Amino acid sequence: SAQGHFTFKLDRPQHLGQVRRIHPHGLGQPFGNANRHYEGVVITDSLVMKAIHDRYGHHRAAVLALSAGADMVMALGSPTDELAALDAMAAALASGELPMADLLLARDRLDRLALQFPAGAGSYETPVRQADDALMHAAWARGLCAHGAAVRPGPTEPIRVITQSSVPTDHVSEAGLDASQVLPLFAAWKDVELVQLDDLSTLDWNRLPADGRFTVLASNTRTRYGEEARQWQPDLHLVLWNPFQVLDVNAPALVSWGYATGALAAVRHWLEGGEAPGRAPVDLRSL
Repeated sequence: SAQGHFTFKLDRPQHLGQVRRIHPHGLGQPFGNANRHYEGVVITDSLVMKAIHDRYGHHRAAVLALSAGADMVMALGSPTDELAALDAMAAALASGELPMADLLLARDRLDRLALQFPAGAGSYETPVRQADDALMHAAWARGLCAHGAAVRPGPTEPIRVITQSSVPTDHVSEAGLDASQVLPLFAAWKDVELVQLDDLSTLDWNRLPADGRFTVLASNTRTRYGEEARQWQPDLHLVLWNPFQVLDVNAPALVSWGYATGALAAVRHWLEGGEAPGRAPVDLRSL
C-alpha cells in the first residue's frame, strides 16, 4: 500500500484541489519517469480535514471524491456528518452524478483487496502480548523528556494539580484523559488538591491561592493555549498530549508525547524519582 499527496495543475480554480475525474485506475500518461497503470484501491484521507470540511462539508466532499475516481471515502466525523455523506452519495447515485457502473467497479476492487488481505482476529497469545507490552512500556520510558529545569515535588510536599475535568472526542481525535485518570499519577503523595476546570484554557492564575503548594499544571488537552497562558506560573508543567504546549507556558515541563498506559507509567515513575532520558527530535526551546 502507499499513501501520498499529489499536485495537479488546476483546470477548475474554484476548487481547492483537483476534483475533476482523473481516472486514477487508468493512468497511462507519464508518471514520474515511467508509464504506470494503477489497478489498486484508492481511499481518501479524512473528509474532516479543515480545508475540505469547511468548504464542502461531508456530503459534497464525499460525492466529489467518488466522482473523481476514489473507491472509498474516509467519512470520519460525527454521526450527523456521516449520515449526511451517505445521503448525498445515495442522491448522487439516483441522479446519475455517480454512475452505477463506476461504483460497481470500485466495489469489485475493494472486494479483491479484502480477499487478498482478510481482516480477522489472529492469535495473540499471552506471552507474546506481555512481551510486546513490556517493550512498549520501555519505549515510552526512554522517550520521556524533561524541558527546562524540570523538578518533581518533594515526597511530603503538599501538591495542587490543575487539569481539565474531561476531554471528550471531537470525532477526529480520540478522547483525552479525564481528571480521574490524571490523579493516580500522584498516588504517592498524601496531600493532593485537585483543581478541575471545564476548559483548561480559561484558567485564571491570579485566582489560585498563594499557599505554598507545589503546583502542577497537567495539560491533558490537544489544543494550544492562548496568550493568557504566558502568565501562568506552575512549578511543573506535565505535557501529556501536545508537546508544543511547552511554548505556551513559561515553566519547566515533562513531556510524555502521549498518554498511553506506558506513557503514564513513565510519568508516574519520574514523579516518584525516576529518570527522563529522552531527547526531543527538535529543540523545543528554539521554536
